[in-house]
Amino acid sequence: MNYQLFLCILVPSIAAAQQVSSPQGTLKGLFKKSEWGRQFEAYLGIPYAKPPVEELRFKSPVPFGKWEGVRSAVKEGPVCLQESVWNSENSDEMGEEDCLYLNVYTPSSAKPKKYPVMVFIHGGGFEGGTGNQMLYEPDYLLDRDIVLVTMNYRIGALGKTIDNRLGLSPLYLYLFSMVKPYRIQSKSLERFASTEDVELPGNFGLKDQSLALKWVKENIAAFGGNPDSVTIFGQSAGGASVHYHMISPLSQGLFQRGIPISGTAHCPWAISAPGVIAKRTRKLASLVGCPAEPSALLVECMRHIPAYLLITLKTECLEWHMDPVIVFTPVIEPDGVKDAFLKADPHTTPTKLPAMVGFTSEDSAFRIAMFMSGPKGLQYYLDDLNDNFDDLAPISLLYGQTAANPDQISTEIRKFYFGDKNITKQVLPDLLNMYTDCYFSQCSFSFVRHHKGPAPVYLYLFAHRSEYSSSFKQSNSTEYMGVNHGDDLNYLFPMRAAVDRTKGLSVADKNMREEMLTLYTNFATYGNPTPQQTENYRDRPKTKVVKWTPSSANNMEYYHIEGGKTKMDKKPIDKRAQFWKGLQWRLSDLKKKPRDEL
Repeated sequence: MNYQLFLCILVPSIAAAQQVSSPQGTLKGLFKKSEWGRQFEAYLGIPYAKPPVEELRFKSPVPFGKWEGVRSAVKEGPVCLQESVWNSENSDEMGEEDCLYLNVYTPSSAKPKKYPVMVFIHGGGFEGGTGNQMLYEPDYLLDRDIVLVTMNYRIGALGKTIDNRLGLSPLYLYLFSMVKPYRIQSKSLERFASTEDVELPGNFGLKDQSLALKWVKENIAAFGGNPDSVTIFGQSAGGASVHYHMISPLSQGLFQRGIPISGTAHCPWAISAPGVIAKRTRKLASLVGCPAEPSALLVECMRHIPAYLLITLKTECLEWHMDPVIVFTPVIEPDGVKDAFLKADPHTTPTKLPAMVGFTSEDSAFRIAMFMSGPKGLQYYLDDLNDNFDDLAPISLLYGQTAANPDQISTEIRKFYFGDKNITKQVLPDLLNMYTDCYFSQCSFSFVRHHKGPAPVYLYLFAHRSEYSSSFKQSNSTEYMGVNHGDDLNYLFPMRAAVDRTKGLSVADKNMREEMLTLYTNFATYGNPTPQQTENYRDRPKTKVVKWTPSSANNMEYYHIEGGKTKMDKKPIDKRAQFWKGLQWRLSDLKKKPRDEL
């Protein structure tokens, strides 16, 4: 389904809305209808920063400023430049550099009551995705008494061409837009490329997000939102972004609560050892004929490089299959950067705000799916991993640049997950657990351990597998793949462009949607996902709710969310959590320069 066709699907149930006068200027938006027929207001395509083009490329965002007269807010802003993954055909790039816009959805801007605000940060591996309605429609959340804000931010140090000859679902393509690089787009280089010095400190996409949060603080009251009750939530790279904002000096005071979903700043794909990103950026510059030194000349040259000259990055940055999964990550910025977003290793910076953090039970099912749909087939990748585990695991599990003794770590991981068994189809569940633990679960537990102060942190595991799980679509296989990365978002957003909804939701899925919406909006409203022992979901009788108790470094109980089986639990992943906690796979001092082999 292409973007234009999808927009046509969104047209019903909209009409011109009243005007809103914010400190930035006057806007005229739309009325829309929620899933249950509730009318709400939508203000789309609001600019929060000046276009990051020409002299503003490779620089921190600049506030858009005010305007005169009435600005139309009935059309979303462009997505940020990336590879198009929503068409069934093998299309080229989509979006624009001029993409720093946000959307506001509110039950009413006129009522004196101020609603809690939820700000969503989309995922996509820092290299793809959008906050627009093509994926994140407000129809579910706006049944509740909250104001929702979504945003676009600069993404990617590279783009990707996705081969869709297998007929894969749009959600599959979206989830893996960040892990199958074949082609490069120069105009997206500024997002997370960095020389790790004052000339190109990096983290510009995160700084975009921070400026959007500042916009919310200054303007959201005009839309009926409470600027002193803001919860930020995000999934995957968006989840890691939420964690980063919770510890960044640039975002302090802009929100009150955070929900990292399937991603934190402690995940190995969310940050690189010092020097890694600078080395990759300088390598890229050399490949396209730009000087690697000094940084000022590199930056000036790279501003003018056409996209076609960058295609060689594919072979230079990938080491095995699709690894490293994210080539250009956030970085720790050097001293002397005036608006530094990240000044210290996130492992040494505790969070202090109330938080709700979690992951899905098979969060890395996409890795197995990528093996299945890869050009060489599942058996090839399993054999390669089995025969060369000590060489490939440090690359694929992302500890090759940080562990003091990668070979020893490889030995421990293989023994823990596979024992004396070969890596074959018979151990796919163990392989899936290995990737899920490394990429997602261990960093969620680490988030809890590094949380300080009296504010609670609520830990969850989402284990409800619906008929709309993306795992049914991704592998081109009938094999069981579990509750995949992003499956929990199906109950917060309709995601009609990503998931086939032609069958309609089952009763179990409708119940799960109401349960998830209640947990999330309760946390945004009260700072507690289960403030009451009962909830009256719309289409079923008053139901007893399992009390969700906070977790801590000394109590890693989590909320196991599964249709009809929700409970507080500690097993069966306690042993796996303890294994990764004791594994010496990250350097304690990330300021140590990385190894030379990249």
